[in-house]
Amino acid sequence: MLAALPAAAQAGSVTTYHNSLQRTGNYKIAQLTLAAAATVHRDTRFKAGIDGHVYAQPLFWLPPGSKRGLVIVATESNSVAALDEATGATMWQVQLAPSVPLDQLPCGNIDPMGITGTPAIDPDTATLYLDAQTKTANGARHMVYALSLNDGSVKTGWPIDVQAALTAQSLPFDSAHQGARGAVLLFKNRLYVSYGGNSGDCQPYHGTVIQIAPSNATIEAVWQTRADRGGIGGDVAADIVLRERRGIRLFGALLPRIRHALRFRHHSKTSRPRPPRSRLFAHCSTPSPRFLA
Repeated sequence: MLAALPAAAQAGSVTTYHNSLQRTGNYKIAQLTLAAAATVHRDTRFKAGIDGHVYAQPLFWLPPGSKRGLVIVATESNSVAALDEATGATMWQVQLAPSVPLDQLPCGNIDPMGITGTPAIDPDTATLYLDAQTKTANGARHMVYALSLNDGSVKTGWPIDVQAALTAQSLPFDSAHQGARGAVLLFKNRLYVSYGGNSGDCQPYHGTVIQIAPSNATIEAVWQTRADRGGIGGDVAADIVLRERRGIRLFGALLPRIRHALRFRHHSKTSRPRPPRSRLFAHCSTPSPRFLA
C-alpha cells in the first residue's frame, strides 16, 4: 500500500473493475494531485498476507457509516480476504471450494485456476459476487458465489453451478474448457458473467454471457456464439449488455440488425465461411430454451 495521501476511504468504495460500468477506469481521487504523487511511498504500517496468486483486481469497500474500509482480495486458490485498509490485518477470510490444478485441465496457463475475473460488489446489500473455477467430484466446475461482506459467509441459495444450469437447458458448456477472465458486472440489479476459452485455445468452448437474477440465484438468460471457439475474453461493460438508447437489448429479445456487427473467431484450414450468427436464449417453462435471435 502507498502512503502520503489521506485515507483511501475518502475516495469512496471501488465496487467493480476499474470502478466503472463502462470499464474505462476514468475516475479521479481529488487528493491524488501531481504534487502529492511526487511524495507517494510505501506504507510500512500496512502488512498483509494472502493465500494464492492474484489475477483479479482488488476492490475497496467502505461500509455505510464507517471511517475505515476493507480491501477485498480474491485469489486463484479460491481464497477471499477482507483486509483492514490501514494495517492490512485480516478482518475475515473465507476458503471456497478447491481451485483446479493446471494438470487437471486440458489447457491453460494459470496454476491453479480459481478466481480469475474481478468480482463485483453490490453496496445496497453488502454482497460480493464472483466466479470461481472449482474442483468437484464431477470435474472442473465454474461456480458463481455470493458472499456477505460482513463476514465472508456464502449467502443462502448460492453458489450456482453454471455448467449444470446450462446443460439442463441443452446449452453447451464444459467448465474445463471455459475460462472466466472477464470481470463480473452488476448492472440494473442483474449480474453478468462472461466466459471464453483458456490459454492454448483447446476446445470445445463457446463465448458465453450469463445473466443472473441475484434475488433468487437463477440464470435467467444466456448469450452464446454459435461457433466453437467464439471467445469472450474481455470485460463485459454495461453499454454492451444494455444499450437502451439505441434500442439494443441483448438480454431483452430486441436485436435490430446487429448480427453482422458481431465478429467471432472461426478456425478453418480449408475455407473462411461467413461469421456465424450469435444466439440468445431466455429460460422458459419448457426444457429447451427459447431462441430469440
